[in-house]
Amino acid sequence: MVVDEATEEFKQRIQGLLHERFRNEFEFGPIVVMPRFDDDGEGYLHSYIVFQGDQQKLDPRGTLRLSNLLWSHAEELGYPGVPIQLFVKRSEWPALEKEPGVNPDDLIEIAESLASGRLGHQVGKPRQAELRRSVSAAYYALFHTLAGNCADLLVGGRSSTPIKQAWRQTYRALDHGQVSRQCTERRFLRLYGISQSSS
Repeated sequence: MVVDEATEEFKQRIQGLLHERFRNEFEFGPIVVMPRFDDDGEGYLHSYIVFQGDQQKLDPRGTLRLSNLLWSHAEELGYPGVPIQLFVKRSEWPALEKEPGVNPDDLIEIAESLASGRLGHQVGKPRQAELRRSVSAAYYALFHTLAGNCADLLVGGRSSTPIKQAWRQTYRALDHGQVSRQCTERRFLRLYGISQSSS
């Protein structure tokens, strides 16, 4: 199936499930679906769901259940990895639309749900692929938090367009390899009371 057809079909499926679950409590849209690949080369569908309504009524159990309901459909479309959905307030979407970003809290929630078996093919029994995706999601949560902190420290706030551009450039400049090496250096591990043998 062509990528555009697959993502459009997946988007329709998301819309149907959201309507079943929330009826008229929220106004959803746009829904943006993007194919991605994890570190093992496994394809998955990453979706941004823009909403308007009371965020407190957006029950995390319901939104996590959405991944389970969508997973088999994603597999049928040729994307076997756990699909990820990030809910974005409509007021925050214009900034994200120009450069879709990642909410580290969402990634941590996904990592915990995968590792605990609350999210997956068999609830309570995470597969090795799900455990690897959990570790990967936790790593990316850390990486994006660090990237944001570096940009905040070096550039400051994002109140004007030139500053936003500098912030994004700084955010994107962080190198995965360098971060990984620094995180395993003894002097940094000692700062947090981690011994080399337990790392």
